[in-house]
Amino acid sequence: MSAQSMKETARRWFEEGWAGKVDLADDFFAPNFSSSGNPAAGRQKSKDGALTRLAAFPDLRVVIDRQIVEGPWLSTFFTVEATHRDVYFGIPATNAKIKASGIAHWRFENGKVVESWPIFDELSVLRALGALPLL
Repeated sequence: MSAQSMKETARRWFEEGWAGKVDLADDFFAPNFSSSGNPAAGRQKSKDGALTRLAAFPDLRVVIDRQIVEGPWLSTFFTVEATHRDVYFGIPATNAKIKASGIAHWRFENGKVVESWPIFDELSVLRALGALPLL
């Protein structure tokens, strides 16, 4: 798989999959997909995560900041912006605007993502929602 194809796969997942086209997971993630070392994650966890975020933040927008490929690995640096409109991890809607960054490290095999090691600034989100004190 070319570096450009890897980048395009991630771009489509973050821009389209996270916007509700979760069935893209079937095309992008291998049946044995694991996330953060959890081999039971599977494609469904990716779909469920996208739908959970979208329910709480229906105007979620993802901007791809940078992508780096090395061998079978792709690192996608991204920023999300959204408005909190529904329950998120037990926090009722606040209408707060959030902005946070993340990095998704993906390993590709036979044209599919088989492994993901995501890093996301959840603390910024929780602070923006008033769930954690500002330091």
